[in-house]
Amino acid sequence: MKKKLLSLSLCLCLALSMVVTAYATDTKPIISDEQYQNYLEIAEQVGEERGIDITVYPESEMDKAYTDTEFEAEMQEFCDVIDSIKSGSSITPLSNPSPGGVGMKSLEVSAPKNLASGYYLWRLNCSVRIGSGNGYYKFDAGTASIDYITLLRFPSGYSSTTNNDSKSVLNSSNQQILRRSVNIFRNGTAVATVTFEATFVLNTETGVVTLRGKAL
Repeated sequence: MKKKLLSLSLCLCLALSMVVTAYATDTKPIISDEQYQNYLEIAEQVGEERGIDITVYPESEMDKAYTDTEFEAEMQEFCDVIDSIKSGSSITPLSNPSPGGVGMKSLEVSAPKNLASGYYLWRLNCSVRIGSGNGYYKFDAGTASIDYITLLRFPSGYSSTTNNDSKSVLNSSNQQILRRSVNIFRNGTAVATVTFEATFVLNTETGVVTLRGKAL
């Protein structure tokens, strides 16, 4: 009898704990009803533009809140994947990290930025030459570069252009850090400047270079 009572007590505790958890979830939603309606409208609009039927997760299953511009960017990327599958083409991952050994390394990395005007996403195409000596790999001096910066996602009416050459801010045996900036334009008028930082990290034993990028 004692064993039965103990089992019932444990079941009751478990049930109560589940009730408390459910109550906590219900009282602290990830997103508001209004924001969820915005998501539905954005998904419908993007789906109509791209000719793709998009179904948004139920509100109760969403575990992350986005701004409207971030959510639109997510929907556009989703459509890019669907288009790629439909066309039978493969999605090529960014070349990062590089192959090992000596020679010129070409790498790419994405760099997002939220501004007052909305969500932006750029791709940094970078390169560096690796040499060897004394049993280890090393950077060839002066060869690291942010070659060009491509704007991938941006609010309507905006664009960006690269406005200077790469500038070195750190030069060590296993790390190179460069900066380069772009001007953001709205309808042909410059409205902001964004500076990017590209960090090349060299494995001196293998010659593999890993690139990290960010918008400052």
